[in-house]
Amino acid sequence: MIRVEEKATSVGVAQIISGIINLIVMSMGWLLLGTTIGGAVSTIIIGLLTLGMCPLPIGGLWGLVGVLPLIIGVLGIVSGAAILTDPKRYREFGRFIAILEVLSVLYGGVCSVLIGAFVLSTLEEGPTAADS
Repeated sequence: MIRVEEKATSVGVAQIISGIINLIVMSMGWLLLGTTIGGAVSTIIIGLLTLGMCPLPIGGLWGLVGVLPLIIGVLGIVSGAAILTDPKRYREFGRFIAILEVLSVLYGGVCSVLIGAFVLSTLEEGPTAADS
């Protein structure tokens, strides 16, 4: 049987890795890609609709979608560090962050979904004999 300390270590490290991936890859990708493509498309559409009198890049606001993986990334790192320090106390917080990671499939966070599912399955397992 895997001991609680080993589970806590694997869950904490997994959430820290997921947080780093969200911070570096996902948030920067969404900020750059969403801003450039969304801004260009909205500038063209609004420019055509207003005959060039109001080229306001409303689609550039799609770059704000990059804030979601940024927030989940920071929370993932905090949760992972908290679980590494005191796994019993921060178990529910880790579970909540794992649920957020699974929901990140809505913006394409495949790695976060996998790590979130791993964390949920690991934290859902009942106490082992080492807990007693």
